[in-house]
Amino acid sequence: MSKAMLLYKDLLTEIEILEIQKRGVEREYQNIYNKSLMVKPKGVRAVDYGAERVTGGLVQIPFYDAIGKVEQVKEKYREIEQELALKYRLRDEIKEHIEQLEGIEYQVARKKWIENKSLAVIAKELSFSEIHIKKISAKLEKKRTAVEC
Repeated sequence: MSKAMLLYKDLLTEIEILEIQKRGVEREYQNIYNKSLMVKPKGVRAVDYGAERVTGGLVQIPFYDAIGKVEQVKEKYREIEQELALKYRLRDEIKEHIEQLEGIEYQVARKKWIENKSLAVIAKELSFSEIHIKKISAKLEKKRTAVEC
């Protein structure tokens, strides 16, 4: 089992953060696309200097600048995808190792490492003494360190 088992909740949080970053990069790509291709050039016309001016909105990006930015965004997207794949594999590996356990060991490991519960809470939920749960937890730790070596 991996050392990350103790940090399973952190791993899930990292996955959520990467998913948010991925969505942000997708929006950034769309924004570049919209600014470079979708903004229609403004025609030549007279300016009424007496009228109130409203600024803002989409400003067209030169095509060559947009190509460079799109490449940067695509590279960032690929990096996030690779990191996500690694995190998903690690998450699945941790679950697989826990699911190989049986009975009370499985319940204790799942509650301790995945649900991030204390041994006292686990003992109460499983209707065992805290000492018994501590012994099972110590046994699981020995198994974990034996597998890591």
